[in-house]
Amino acid sequence: MQLHIKLVSVENQPIKLQRRGFTLAPDGGVPMVMVGKRETRASLRPDLPKANSSHGFS
Repeated sequence: MQLHIKLVSVENQPIKLQRRGFTLAPDGGVPMVMVGKRETRASLRPDLPKANSSHGFS
């Protein structure tokens, strides 16, 4: 089973970014609240490889 969660931001203000080395990240995090969730079976798309499977790339 997989769990899909829908999140929304608590604040309606723009997110201020902070430089962290090579990347940018939100300054102080982003407060969010869960507004929905649903469980799905992983076998809904048997034609797709599983996320933790080995693809054999070298």
